[in-house]
Amino acid sequence: MRADESYYGEETEKRKAPKRTWIYGILIVLVLWLVLANHVIVVTDDLAVVILRKTSWTFNSGIIGESSWATFTLHHPILMSRLVAGDGFWILGGDALRGDS
Repeated sequence: MRADESYYGEETEKRKAPKRTWIYGILIVLVLWLVLANHVIVVTDDLAVVILRKTSWTFNSGIIGESSWATFTLHHPILMSRLVAGDGFWILGGDALRGDS
């Protein structure tokens, strides 16, 4: 008996691979690009999220989470200087850092 036949000899529908596989693949590529090519900076006290372009494609500091801008400045002074200079794509918050009111 073939795999696509029922016990009574009737043919059943063949299963096809789900098309969601392409969506998952694209999503994985997007997340890898985001982590390899950019710093994703999250500051919890200010509710800020910033994407800052990396100088090299590595996993180092792909996602940086800090509790405040002061601790971020202590741990990552070069990245902070780039943010103050106007680099980065602000997704959320950062009003205190940018001087907006």
